[in-house]
Parts: sequence; C-alpha cells; structure tokens
Amino acid sequence: MPTVSEIVSGQIGNTLSAIRNWRGAIYNVKEYGAKGNGVISDQTFISDAIDDALAAGGGIIFFPAGTYLMSGNIIFPSNVTAWFASGAKLSLNNLVTATFNGYIDAGYYQIFSGLGTTILSSMRNESAHVEWWGALGDGVTNDSPAFQKAINEANVIKFRPVVYFIGTTVIVPQFRDLQWFGSGFRVTIFKIANNIIGFNYLRNSAFGGTTWTLKDVQIVENMLSKTSIGISFKGILGFHDNWINITDYTVAGFQIGFDLGFCGNARFTSGVAQANDVCYFLNRDTSFIWFDKCFNLDNNYFIYADDPTPDGLSNGIFINKCTSVFAAKIDIRIVGWQTIFITDGGYDLGGTATFQDSSMFFGKCTEVTITNIWIASNIVLSPNREGIELSDTHTVSIKGCSIVNNVAGIKALGNASFSTGMVIDGNKFENNTTNDIVFLANITGSKIVNNHSRSLPSRTGTNFEIYVNTPGTDYNVIKMNTFRGTTFPIPSGVNSIINENIFGIGF
Repeated sequence: MPTVSEIVSGQIGNTLSAIRNWRGAIYNVKEYGAKGNGVISDQTFISDAIDDALAAGGGIIFFPAGTYLMSGNIIFPSNVTAWFASGAKLSLNNLVTATFNGYIDAGYYQIFSGLGTTILSSMRNESAHVEWWGALGDGVTNDSPAFQKAINEANVIKFRPVVYFIGTTVIVPQFRDLQWFGSGFRVTIFKIANNIIGFNYLRNSAFGGTTWTLKDVQIVENMLSKTSIGISFKGILGFHDNWINITDYTVAGFQIGFDLGFCGNARFTSGVAQANDVCYFLNRDTSFIWFDKCFNLDNNYFIYADDPTPDGLSNGIFINKCTSVFAAKIDIRIVGWQTIFITDGGYDLGGTATFQDSSMFFGKCTEVTITNIWIASNIVLSPNREGIELSDTHTVSIKGCSIVNNVAGIKALGNASFSTGMVIDGNKFENNTTNDIVFLANITGSKIVNNHSRSLPSRTGTNFEIYVNTPGTDYNVIKMNTFRGTTFPIPSGVNSIINENIFGIGF
C-alpha cells in the first residue's frame, strides 16, 4: 500500500503533503472494489479498507469522486481518517448510520446524502461545514435541511463568506455545546425567510441544556420585512443550563432579532442591530444577560424586557458601552427586573412625532444603576420625548450622565407602599424643555445632589428645572446643585432638606 507522501506527490500535488503525510497510509476504496455509482452497495469494500487501515494501526480511507451507497451501519475508528475528494459522497440508506470517531478531511462541498444519519465525534473533528450535507450558499436555495442535518450531527461548524438562505425553521437540538464560526459579520450571511423563526431552541426538561456560541455572522430577514424572528432561545422554569453567546454579528430587518426566555448568562458582544422592530426581546427569567459594545441603529426598540410578575425571578441585565441611535420608540424598556446596570453608552436622537415616550423606561424594577451615559432626543422631530422614565421602581442610582434635548430629563412616579431610594448625582442637564427632574408622586428617601442644569424652562405651572412638589413626595435631599437660571423655590414635603444650591450661573 503506498504512503501518503507517495500518493500526494504522484497524484494529488505537493501542496497537500504537509497536511496529510503524518496520518499514515492511504487506502483507496476503489482499489478495494467500490464502484461509487450510487446504485450498487459499496458497504463491503469500504469496510475492508477500514479493516486493513485498522490492522496497520491507522490510516486514511480515500474516497475519489463518486457516490458510495451504504446499505448498513459503518464506523470509522478514531485512528482512521475519512478523506473525501471533491465530488465524493457517502449515500446512506434510511436507518443507516455512519459514525466518524476520527477526522473527516473534506472541503466546502457535499460529502453526505441519503436518508441515513451521520455521527461526528467532536473530540476528533475540529469543525464541520454545512456544505457537507448539501448547503449551497447561493442565497436562493433553501439551505435549512442541510443546516438541520449539520446542527443535529456536529457541534463545531465553520461557514464560508456566502449567503445561506434559511427558508424554513431550523430546530436547535437539546443537550449540546454548539460552536458556529462565520468568516466575518459582513460576509457570512444567514438570510431568513419571511414569517418564520430562523433558528428555534426550546428546552426540553428530559434533556440537559444547550449552550450555543455564534461568531462572525450576519443574520438578516429577507427584504428587511420585520415579520420574522431571527433566533428564539428559550428554556423552562427551574433550568438555567441553556446559554447563548454571540460575538461580532449583525442582526437586521426582523420583528424580533433575538427572543429570549428562561435562560441565563447570555452574552451579546460587538453586535450591530439595524432596522428591527425589537432587537432583543427578554421574556421572564432571562437572567444575567450581558450586552457589551453593541451598536443599534434605526430600530423601534433596542431592548424590550417584560416580566408581568416582578418577583425577582428576572434578575440581572448588564449593558456596557452600547449605543442606540434613531430608536423610533424606546431605546431600553424594562419591566419587572431586579438588578440592572447601564454604563458608558449613548442613546441619541430617538423618537418620532407620532410616538412620544422616553429613551429609557423602567417599570416595577429594583436596583437600577445608570452611569456615564448620554441621552439626547431630537427636539424638533420628537418634541415630547423624555430621557429616563421610572414608574413604581426603587433603589435607583443615576450618576455622571448627560441628559439633553428632552421634554423632561428624568421623570419618576413612586409607590406609596415603599421608599423610592433614588440617587441622582453629578449629572448634566441641558435644553430640556419642561423639566430636568420631575417627581410625579410618592417619591421618598431620595437625593438630588451635585447636578448641573443648563436648561431654561418657562418656570410656569410645573415647568421648573426641578419640580418635586407633588402628592406623597417627601423625605428627600436636594442640595449642591447648580442652575443656569436665576433663583427659584424648590418646594417639597416638610421633611425634605433643600439647601446649598447655586443659581444664576450665566453661561
């Protein structure tokens, strides 16, 4: 039997020698009698080649171009490599399984066909390609069946810089550690058909959870129609062993880009979301979710989190160095969560003339920390948009932020049943038309300190830089703030402390 070096130098070309010459002798299945015509079973001949390689301590089973019909199960041992030339396919009859415990050596072309099953050992195969199961990547042909085969049978998948069309939903399997790697978020594209869920994971309590790492891809709905969900990833109550981690990606044109629920430790890093209705929809018990360095452009909502039962089960949203521009509705809307950190980002020019809301809204939340961010509305196109709105939310810290060009910078409505515990410290307010800070009712135990106001509201009715003279609002501290405008009274409850504020700083 010739060695790999002899075969490579004599028939294939020296360029492959360095890759394959350490894997032992080559066993060409056609030399064992395999026909490769897709009609006559080649089961016996391929088994004979594997037996000889195994007897020699390992080797390479070489499949020249052709279709090799398998009528029974076959196992490639861990010390045997299956090498498929371009045009070589293993055709598996129904109920037939081919198990690969060793390497598979093949390029971005189809090597499996038929109704049977392939099993790839993740310990030996560094990565698989969806093309092995027939994906074309031409942006037109439905590649979902090939994706389904690949995701069922391989953990690590690498993708070419092409457009894969996902015409039907791909079901993400149970109890897996999936790792998908594209060639770049501008060039590896998953184009999702209209009115479907592109990739759907739903935890089954009978199995362990699935973890999914996805990197360097673009996920886009066909024609940016906003009728589909890009990825739905949901567990069930009581199980938190399903995680998703996505890095260097684009998501565009969806009704919902990512739909998450009952999952933990999800991470979204260096993502671009554009022209979606909702980029990230967080359902109940989507806990310890991280957004880092994400850029969001021209969406209705950046993050839409909704838990109708605010009992602390939904816990932990961390948003760091993210930017949202031209959000038509609300950049960040969170209802029913505990522990929210938003740091070092910008939320700019959101709202429309027909939809008047806020850049950020928090309802029935606890432990909200907002630090070092920029919030600005378009005072012409969205003249009634607010910066940060809080309703029935307590234990809040807003520090070091710039909040400009809103109708109200910060608006809060408390709950008479508990102390609000809000700290508004060291922020800059400018050109907010009615208020920099307004407490609507029942705000207690809060501090407004060290802030700087450059706004000039009308100072009529309730339109003052700080307006806190509302029912149930008391036991607050308002001091050491500076104002551009002249002196004005800041009435509040009789138990509040209001002093050491400076007025008339003319700039």
